[in-house]
Amino acid sequence: MAVIRMTRDTTASADAVWAVASDWSRHGDYFPLTRMSVGDEPAGVGQHFTATSRLGPLAMPDPMVVTEWDPPRDGGPGSFAIRKLGKVLAGTVSFTVTPTPTGSQLTWVTDVRPAPAPLAAVSRPVSRPISRALYAGVLKKIVAAAEAQ
Repeated sequence: MAVIRMTRDTTASADAVWAVASDWSRHGDYFPLTRMSVGDEPAGVGQHFTATSRLGPLAMPDPMVVTEWDPPRDGGPGSFAIRKLGKVLAGTVSFTVTPTPTGSQLTWVTDVRPAPAPLAAVSRPVSRPISRALYAGVLKKIVAAAEAQ
């Protein structure tokens, strides 16, 4: 799958968007069929969490680690990055929130693919449109949650 980049504008502040987007325990509210498991590590670089997607008896754990962590400070932007560590999915996700005169703008960039390389090549034609639709829905929910704060 190719890199997917999505940007959304919101009336929510950068701090509100950051609070919602960086709360891993809430990501199960945004990603369909997903439950989150977050360890006791402090938020920031090195923090681990797992998103487990489940459909009936089938479960796919997706362990991740935070590789970059720079919360918004003094009215500036904030960003984080995540690396997927699983046997099924590999890749990275990055997130940036930038203050604007009317709220903020968030940018989500994902480069996620099946970890087994042959599966990545076979799934590419269908994975990109499905992933774009999935992430569009996720960002819509993150924005709604930030605006509700």
